[in-house]
Amino acid sequence: MVSELRLNARLFWAKLRPITWQALPADPNTPLLARGASGSVVTALQKGLKKYSTPATDPGAVDGDFGPKTEDAVKAYQQDPGVQADGIVGDQTWWAPAGAAGATLASLSGLTTV
Repeated sequence: MVSELRLNARLFWAKLRPITWQALPADPNTPLLARGASGSVVTALQKGLKKYSTPATDPGAVDGDFGPKTEDAVKAYQQDPGVQADGIVGDQTWWAPAGAAGATLASLSGLTTV
């Protein structure tokens, strides 16, 4: 019974998540990052991916450069919360649940917006 409830909940959220994300407005204060970006926000992203701590989401060296290894780590991370795995870090990637209660990639990275 419990496993059936879990399966039904996963199916429900798998269908609801895309509809919910499309309905939400973009946060103008959330950074948009992609390959070629650099700086302190990329460093924070790389640290957050390391905290997520799966081998596939390891971006390699925390150097502030959004290169191919960071892009691959982002794509791997995006597959977990069911975000489009395009390697671009925008609202959906920053704020999608990251497994732990209340955690997001933004919170793992120390990103705050006002």
